Amino acid sequence: FQILLSNVICQNLRVELLKRYSSTFMSFASFLAPLFTSIYGRFFFNESVTWHFFVSFIIVLFGLALYHYDDTIQSSITGSTTDGYE
Repeated sequence: FQILLSNVICQNLRVELLKRYSSTFMSFASFLAPLFTSIYGRFFFNESVTWHFFVSFIIVLFGLALYHYDDTIQSSITGSTTDGYE
């Protein structure tokens, strides 16, 4: 059941969401899952969050910020070269 749910239903949902939203937005949304998992683990199960999590969190956040910055630069360049009549 878990394989069916994960591979068939959730992946098809992800493809449908990628048709509507940008890949940058989907990356930021996927980025929140480990963050909430660590918060829930800390409060509900009293699990410890080590410094390794925070270092990897900062590295991934930095990479997503670079990607978002490049995406906005590229969209502003292509947006400024068109005259609005396509």
